[in-house]
Amino acid sequence: SKRIQRLLHKKGAKTILLRSKDTNPSLYQRVKKTNQTNGDFLVSVHVNSFINSIANGTETYYYKPSEKRAAKLIQKHMVRQLKLKNNGIKHAKMYILKHTKMPGVLIEPCFMTNANEYRQLRTSAFKEKIAIATVNGLDEYFKNK
Repeated sequence: SKRIQRLLHKKGAKTILLRSKDTNPSLYQRVKKTNQTNGDFLVSVHVNSFINSIANGTETYYYKPSEKRAAKLIQKHMVRQLKLKNNGIKHAKMYILKHTKMPGVLIEPCFMTNANEYRQLRTSAFKEKIAIATVNGLDEYFKNK
């Protein structure tokens, strides 16, 4: 998230991190704080996990129909940068996406329960690729909005 923030600042965007430390506010608190910002877009950054360690790849979630295009663009750049299996975009009733006022997406760049992807996730280069992909997708979304 901090890498995404840094790259967005370079492009002149104003950003707000909901969490800058290892804290875990409730979903309600996250939505409330997000809605108070009156932001243009929300990116909720996660790392996937699954009981079966063979699960792999990158996926992007959206809830509102207006978010689908942004999800497609971010997913396209994520797959291009990370070179992981494309699990596609998915429509889901994720609380933060459903209850925030602004459009947004939830990204799951990789699976921490997959040994290969976890190994990559631990490197600065891979984390930078996640940030680059996210910002490139947002850039394309806002340029063609």
